[in-house]
Amino acid sequence: LLSANVALLETNRGTTTNTLGYFSLTNLEPGTYTIACSYIGFELFRKTVTLSENETLRLDIELEPNIVATEEIVVTSERIIEAQKNIGTQDINTELITSLPKVFEADVFRSIQLLPGVKAASDFSSGLYVRGGSPDQTLILLDRNTVYNPSHFFGFFSTFNPDAIKDVRLYKGGYPAEYGGRLSSVLTIYNKDGNRNRTEGTATLGMLASRVSIEGPYKKGSWMFSARRSTLEPVLAALRSTSDNIPSSFYFLDFNGKVNFDAT
Repeated sequence: LLSANVALLETNRGTTTNTLGYFSLTNLEPGTYTIACSYIGFELFRKTVTLSENETLRLDIELEPNIVATEEIVVTSERIIEAQKNIGTQDINTELITSLPKVFEADVFRSIQLLPGVKAASDFSSGLYVRGGSPDQTLILLDRNTVYNPSHFFGFFSTFNPDAIKDVRLYKGGYPAEYGGRLSSVLTIYNKDGNRNRTEGTATLGMLASRVSIEGPYKKGSWMFSARRSTLEPVLAALRSTSDNIPSSFYFLDFNGKVNFDAT
């Protein structure tokens, strides 16, 4: 054993073994000594020897391994969290929809038209042309229910009230198998669940449509109600002065409601 400690307990003499495990102590007075040898991982060795005058004593020492039974020690580090992002998926929240530039009215579909891979047929259409597919090739789901007619006013508005929407997700490619039945893309929209902490509401007056929304807590759940109505009458009145084909009354109305309740 390399660098094992060897000492005479009755004196302050000591040494260490060399690379081959040998050691030597010289110029000792005749007498009885207790020699001790220690090494990490081995039992302490002690032996009493008697040294006569002019005597050279050889001592072979064999240390026994010190086996210590301990509990299992597991060394771990923080796991590397790899964020898997599907490049064909785009999430949009309500704040983004209402903050994006708009001409007359905040609209879910017109916000989606600004995303890469999505194109609008014209400035007067809210239809979604995703990666070359026509609007009827996009599956549109509202709270997991299929929406077959997602537009108002000949396609100028979408049927989704921005104040009632919680989040929007567009799958432009590689969408899950549960969303089959369309060739182009999948658009999933979820209504707000309602504020569980306090009652609050918003009202918006626009040039072409006005909205009002209110939400709040109820026992072990929440509720949300939102309504939107077009305000096209002034526009139609101005157009009616130049054409006889303009209808006297034309409007659309949306109403959204949702109630959540914890069963347990």
